[in-house]
Amino acid sequence: MNEKLIGVLSLAVIYAGLTGCGMKHTPAANSFQAPRSAAASTPSKKDIDCRVVSFKTDVLPALQESCLACHYSKSQMPGLDLSTANAYSDLVNRKSSLDAHLVLVKPSAVADSFLVEKLSPKPRYGASMPPYARPLSPAEKNLLTQWIQQGAKDN
Repeated sequence: MNEKLIGVLSLAVIYAGLTGCGMKHTPAANSFQAPRSAAASTPSKKDIDCRVVSFKTDVLPALQESCLACHYSKSQMPGLDLSTANAYSDLVNRKSSLDAHLVLVKPSAVADSFLVEKLSPKPRYGASMPPYARPLSPAEKNLLTQWIQQGAKDN
């Protein structure tokens, strides 16, 4: 099976899993909450998988551990700065330097977020990231895709 099809199928599986979380929007609290079981005192795996993902505590530390060696300032190519102060603004709704039609992170659109593709084994453009450091684990990639699907909030 070709790698592009595998990538698309992988994204479809992730998306299907995310939409099956049972998350609901509560307008009064203006936030998403995973449903809670009154009978269970500890959260289920589904509740953990469906929690609101935080950029600052879940996504950014993983990106910095794997990507900061190359993306630590705007002077580094391709001008992507993943330092704490600039990471969010340099990722979300930012066009790729490889192709101006591609957006690094498009909120609520995992399949349209080029960062997800760059972290895959065979991206359309350039090399898979990171080329020198430890790749993101499947759990870290899952958190990244959940964060994007949840709207890529600066939280």
